[in-house]
Amino acid sequence: MSACHTVGHLTKNKGTHGMWPGFDPSIVRDLATIRDMVSRQQQTPTREWPLVYVDKHNLLFVVREWPDGSVTAYIVDTTQA
Repeated sequence: MSACHTVGHLTKNKGTHGMWPGFDPSIVRDLATIRDMVSRQQQTPTREWPLVYVDKHNLLFVVREWPDGSVTAYIVDTTQA
């Protein structure tokens, strides 16, 4: 499964660059994204768009909005199911 994530209010307010000084900025961004995704495991999305099946690539596209205003998008490969 692949995911992309827009930075939400929680990440902006925590100041992730001060948390891991000296790390490559892209690694810091990836770690912050993982932390945000793990924290969402106990949350309920405020909005979920209809699932989109992309027949050409056998993928299912999922988009959700969270209480902090962040939006996540997931791609699920249906050939592995």
